[in-house]
Amino acid sequence: MHLKYDDIVRSVIGYSLILLFLYSAINKFMDMQSFYADLINSPLFKRDVLSRGVQWALPIYECSIAVLLMVKYTKKIALIMAIVTLLIFTIYLAVLLGSGMELPCSCGGIISMLNWKQHLIFNMLFTGIAILGLCLEQKQKYKWITWRDVSGVMPKTCTKE
Repeated sequence: MHLKYDDIVRSVIGYSLILLFLYSAINKFMDMQSFYADLINSPLFKRDVLSRGVQWALPIYECSIAVLLMVKYTKKIALIMAIVTLLIFTIYLAVLLGSGMELPCSCGGIISMLNWKQHLIFNMLFTGIAILGLCLEQKQKYKWITWRDVSGVMPKTCTKE
C-alpha cells in the first residue's frame, strides 16, 4: 500500500486533534474541582448552575470530538466541531486578553506552562490545522472524480480527440 502525502498529512492532523481533545478532556476530568473553580471565576460563567453544566458537558463534548475523529464516516463532522470549538475558545481568549481581565486557567501539563498570548497562538495554530484537515477531507471526498471518468460519458462533441 502506497501512502500519498495528503493521506499522511490527514492522518497526522487527525491524530493531533484526537490527542489535543483527549488531553484537554482528561485534564478536566482528573481535576473537576479546579476546573469548576476556574469556570466560576470566569466572567462568562459566573452562575453556579451554568458552571456545573459546563463542568461536565465540555469534557464529554471534547471526548466525543476525539471519538468522532477516529471514525472515517464521522471525521468531517468532527473536524467541523473541532474548528467551531477552537474558534469559540480562541475568540473568548482574545476578548479576555484584550479587556485586560484576570484569566482563570484550568489547563494541565505542558499547556499550563504557556502564557496567555502563547496559548492564543497555540489555539490559532490548532484551528488552522483543523481547517487544513477539513480541506484535505473535502479534497479526498472528490478525489475519485477525474476528467477521464467524466469524458467517457460525455457526448463526442465535448471530448478532445
